[in-house]
This record gives sequence, structure tokens and C-alpha cells, in this order.
Amino acid sequence: MAGWVTINAAYLRRRMPVEWPKLKNIADETHDVSFDDVVVDVIANVVERVRGAVSAFPGTRSLGESGTVPPELAGAAVTLCRLELHGVYPGVGSLQDETRKALLKSADDQLKQAAAGKMGITPPDTAAASAPAEAGPVWGGDSVVEFPDTETEEGP
Repeated sequence: MAGWVTINAAYLRRRMPVEWPKLKNIADETHDVSFDDVVVDVIANVVERVRGAVSAFPGTRSLGESGTVPPELAGAAVTLCRLELHGVYPGVGSLQDETRKALLKSADDQLKQAAAGKMGITPPDTAAASAPAEAGPVWGGDSVVEFPDTETEEGP
């Protein structure tokens, strides 16, 4: 079983081999903010969006380590990063062509399915991430409050 995927600049570069150098060149020529800083921000936004969709389903017990997404949604994360980077650096290609519209719709649909629990999500590998929080006894859905014995030999 594959573990959760770390989305970082190296991962995006491998998944966007044609666009990556074009994006970097446009960034270097036209922007005051470094390309690396923009990529870090885009990745952080997209990863949190994906993790938010996964955690929106009430049956989600845990998430993978920070900065990771389930393998089922890694493609959606790359698509969302790609489209966000194209929004920052629009000279690379049209954002409104039919292929990009279809990719965005597919990514959004996958996030909606995850949030609704209609998609199988691989549990995280790490024991710390997958271990349920320690909880006390439960009765009827509410935590049981245990009071110390207040009676003494002298009475209540």
C-alpha cells in the first residue's frame, strides 16, 4: 500500500516537465518575487485544500504527515498547483482551454467525492498519524465524567 505523497517543488517539476522551465523563465523575467517562494505558497495552499477536503468527511480518523496528500488525490493536487501557477504566470498557456477546464473539473470533483466519503482514501503509513486520540470512556456519545468519591467517614 502506497503512503501519502509529499507534494513539493521537486515532485511538481517531475510531473510538469514541459511547463516547469517555461514557468521559471517567465518568473525570472517578470516578477520581483522569487519563483521558489511562489511555488512554496502555491503548494501550501493546494495541499491544505486537499487535506481539508479529506478531513471534511466525518469518517476520517487521521491525516498523513503535514505536507502530504493521499495518493488518490496527488494528481488532483498537481492539477490545482499547475492551474494556480498558470494564474500567477499566465504567459505559459491558456487557462481557459477545454483541456484545462476538464482537468479542473475532474480535480474539483475528486475533492468533493473525498469530502463526501465517496472515494476510498489510503490511510496514512505513520503510526503517530494513524493512532486515534486517547479518549476516555464514552456513554451515549458523550464522554463520561468521573467524579472522585466525595464521601468520607464523617459523611457527605
